[in-house]
Amino acid sequence: SKLTQPESLKKYLEVIHNIDKKEIERRKDLYRRSWNYRKVDHIPIGIWLDDFSEYSLKEQCENLDIQFTVNVKNISRCLKCIPDDYIPYARICPYHSFLNLVTQLQIDCYREIIKAAGGINRLTSIDFDPLWAPEGYKCFVSDDVCAAISPDTFRTFSKPYIEMIFRAFEGGRLHNCGPHPAVKYYLNNEIGLKGLNCSYRYTRSNLQALKEAFKGYGIVEFNFDNNETAEEIIKGFEEIANSLAPDVIGMPLVFLNETWKDDEITSLYHELRKISELYARELNFKND
Repeated sequence: SKLTQPESLKKYLEVIHNIDKKEIERRKDLYRRSWNYRKVDHIPIGIWLDDFSEYSLKEQCENLDIQFTVNVKNISRCLKCIPDDYIPYARICPYHSFLNLVTQLQIDCYREIIKAAGGINRLTSIDFDPLWAPEGYKCFVSDDVCAAISPDTFRTFSKPYIEMIFRAFEGGRLHNCGPHPAVKYYLNNEIGLKGLNCSYRYTRSNLQALKEAFKGYGIVEFNFDNNETAEEIIKGFEEIANSLAPDVIGMPLVFLNETWKDDEITSLYHELRKISELYARELNFKND
């Protein structure tokens, strides 16, 4: 390894360097015979050793020197403590290789969905958003983890892969329920990422930041999907309109269940429509 090899690792490395390859091969044969139901003197016993006494799993995954050190110690200890069955294995954490693989798989799945639907424009979007998106904005990527943690986490572990999906399809929306510490990094005109789908409940504290980041370009969909009452939904949309006007368009997306009566649904729509009309009159639209 070209990585740091402190003096304290010497004794552990010696154990690894002195591995008897014939002995390891004998141990492998124990597994081979067991898998094929051939006679063995004992069934293989697996023991996996973790050590978080000095470094957390996060530290081990993010720092190759730490990862190397911990692996060397654990492998050496297992070679000494497990006399007959242990075959060395290192915990390698290639984050970005894995994320590339997962993202490509996601893209391939979307392509199959689009194919089954008869074309991308037969979908509201390529993922779960039920709100129809115009042609050219059908892409939809959910990120409820990295985007809610921190700007650095979002830019490192999410943004490159979100953009990879957007480049494979078209422009569209990102989903994060909220909160939105990385909101200023969401939009990307180059790939047409111009929308956000979020939870009203978990985004209320970020309305001003959304207004600044999405001004004159971004669309925000606010999900009311936490069993809000009609009164709560109406007040929520009023807050959205008052907070984002005149710079940003915020659309309510209300999820209702079977307990709502027909007249209640119609009444809710008309109340939201009143707010929507006032909101539209206050917005700064581009000239047609």
